[in-house]
Amino acid sequence: MSSSGARIPDTRQLADTSIRRKLSALSSLFDYLCERNAVLGNPVDGVKRPPSNANEGSRPALSDAQARKLDAPPDFTPKGDRI
Repeated sequence: MSSSGARIPDTRQLADTSIRRKLSALSSLFDYLCERNAVLGNPVDGVKRPPSNANEGSRPALSDAQARKLDAPPDFTPKGDRI
């Protein structure tokens, strides 16, 4: 804040994911308020959101081959061969 108490506008650029997340939170809040008849409508409904990259950050934790290897019985045990 400046010495006069006025807020200095934030000029940072937010990532698309941050904008979508913030709009989603606001939309949920206003949906809740609409259900409780605290407000007449959701002002966020008409706001266009940045495009979503559905594949962003999504990749399987393990490949199929890695999962099969983990599921297979061990080749050996610490105490040697067991029957």
